[in-house]
This record gives sequence, C-alpha cells and structure tokens, in this order.
Amino acid sequence: MNGLKAAGAAFVDWVQIAAGGDALFACDGSIYRHRRWREAVGARLLTDADRLIDLTSASFELIRPPREALRW
Repeated sequence: MNGLKAAGAAFVDWVQIAAGGDALFACDGSIYRHRRWREAVGARLLTDADRLIDLTSASFELIRPPREALRW
C-alpha cells in the first residue's frame, strides 16, 4: 500500500490483508485496521482506519539473562 505514504504516513513497517479482507498495517508507531480500505481515497486511507494500539510512547528495557541461561 504505497497509498499510506501518500496519505501522510512517515514510516510504514508492514501491511497485511487479513482473511476477512481488512487491511492491517503498522505505521508511525501504531497498528491499524481499515475495514473498507479499497474504497478509501487519499488521506482517508489513514484517517478512516481504526487505531488498534499506539506504541509511540513504548520503549525497550535491556534485561540481562540469568547466569544459568548463559551456559549451554
């Protein structure tokens, strides 16, 4: 869906069409579902999508493995 960039998305991670026909996509730190993506024109491709989760404030924390996990 190159249309996501045209709709204003800065960074598109992935796009998948679900078995039911919905478009699922991750862009700009969020995951979306668009139920009628085939009918969406221009910016509506992004603005009419349902945001399922916003991960923009999420960050990773380095967690060291326990000592026993480092032995093979």
